[in-house]
Amino acid sequence: AAAGGDWWVQLGSFASEQNANGLASRMRARGFNIQVSKVKSGGKDLFRVRAGPEKSREAATALKNRLAAAGEQGTLVAP
Repeated sequence: AAAGGDWWVQLGSFASEQNANGLASRMRARGFNIQVSKVKSGGKDLFRVRAGPEKSREAATALKNRLAAAGEQGTLVAP
């Protein structure tokens, strides 16, 4: 997770692990470092897709902009 001062860019949260892994695979093929993590929300499993980590907000913002240029909107996730 976002421990140790790491910033992430969250690309999505999916009920379907297959959908999460599909997005992760597409973005990895474009050269991005992507993590898929399983989390519980409201008693259900969700699969979170994040790019990163980055050590600063500025670096995470730059990553968010590179992702947007690649056609994926993301949200910054603070440490």
